Amino acid sequence: NSEKGKGLFQLHGKLAAIKDDGGHRLPEPLRARYGAVKRFFPVVLLYDQILFANTPVTLKNLIDAELKVAGIDDFEYQIWHVEELEVLLKTVRKDELGRVIEQKFKDPAFKAVDLSSFLSKKYGMKDLEIGMFVPGGESRAWTTLRALADTGS
Repeated sequence: NSEKGKGLFQLHGKLAAIKDDGGHRLPEPLRARYGAVKRFFPVVLLYDQILFANTPVTLKNLIDAELKVAGIDDFEYQIWHVEELEVLLKTVRKDELGRVIEQKFKDPAFKAVDLSSFLSKKYGMKDLEIGMFVPGGESRAWTTLRALADTGS
């Protein structure tokens, strides 16, 4: 809610204040805590998995449109779900975590994919790959997919 300044709007405002604290927008305890922080990785953490959430044509597109209405069009963030975060923390060594997360945020090959796909590709974790399950039998979906495959589409 942009009017109440909650969620991503609140996160955006806080990061803007941290980055531009030459004007002393932060209270002293926060200035001391965040003064040395130079890299930021804003994450929307969901309990439910939404496949392809970081792809522009899905959930991220809707959130970006809401942010843009409020005048925010340069905010880099990721959408992850809790299980992905747990796998990340179990997989990546603590001393490598910042570098790996930065790669997820900055590398064009990984920026728009979900965290599970990123970890799958980076660490060869095949069980994290997101796949499409093709229907079997003579269902309408199977017939349609088979027809497309036969035509080379």
